[in-house]
Amino acid sequence: LQFSGEYERLKIKIMKNSILVFITFLSISFLSAQTQNQDSSFMDKVHFGGGLNIGLGSGYSTIAVSPSIIYDVSPIFSAGINATYMYSKNKSSNRETNVYGGGLIALINPMPGLQFSGEYERLKIKRSFLNISNSDYWNDALYVGAAYRQGNMSIGLRYDLIYDKLRSIYPSALSPIFRIYF
Repeated sequence: LQFSGEYERLKIKIMKNSILVFITFLSISFLSAQTQNQDSSFMDKVHFGGGLNIGLGSGYSTIAVSPSIIYDVSPIFSAGINATYMYSKNKSSNRETNVYGGGLIALINPMPGLQFSGEYERLKIKRSFLNISNSDYWNDALYVGAAYRQGNMSIGLRYDLIYDKLRSIYPSALSPIFRIYF
């Protein structure tokens, strides 16, 4: 149990430091953006995107929606927020899961074709079995990723630095990235 407490304190410390780094990058980028050409309007720098997932199988269904919005702070750096909702049901085991939450995202495009990302995600997970709520908790994730970027689309991989196999809704700390922003 002592290890569990130390692990939780380490996770909190990593999250706090990550948020501090995120805010620092955002502040520096805003300051550097002030010296750039002021011809482009605010909305020209705002991009909407997200993800949609529908999975249907024999006795199993999943629906997920993850809208996001980012702002181009500079030609190299973008930052934004996202929201997530997912519903899944397994008829054979009579299990139902609702997941909702949100997060922060930072994107760095150091050169054409390459994108690095940092994301913090906090999700509320509500699981029920036989219509009885038996699991209700928060799960945090802190992702770092790299992707190939072409235009408004990015494809790559991300890794959760604080992955907890027992609490996460994802099967692995490593997950694919597929982003499209308009």
